[in-house]
Amino acid sequence: MSQPRDLDTYHQERRASVEAFNRAQLGLDGETQALTLKRRFSKIARRYERRMGAHRVVMVLLRWMRFALIGALVGSGIYFVIWLLSPWPAGVTIRHVVAGMNCASARAVGLAPALRGAPGYWPKNDADNDGIACEPWPRRR
Repeated sequence: MSQPRDLDTYHQERRASVEAFNRAQLGLDGETQALTLKRRFSKIARRYERRMGAHRVVMVLLRWMRFALIGALVGSGIYFVIWLLSPWPAGVTIRHVVAGMNCASARAVGLAPALRGAPGYWPKNDADNDGIACEPWPRRR
């Protein structure tokens, strides 16, 4: 039973001598050591926060790049389907789809007036059902 107490005494004395040696070598007391550690930790924390800020910026950019890539893939897929299924070239087909909104948009893309079966003809834009959509003036009866 006396042996553990001797080891405890040895460790206590050893710790005290190491602390005394550190104080003598560094000339620091407990409060000064605490302030030094606090400064060092705050410097490390600032460096960490800077890196994390840069990491957040990179993550936001990657997210937007992912959305842009998905948009480009969807857009190119739609363009491919239009190219595959349309009887007209892809540019004309896109103008035809835009012309479907109303006659003003058909005139803006240059497909008005349009004959039945031609690009730019939409039955809803043919008011008098004579086969000509978006006529520049209404027909007289």
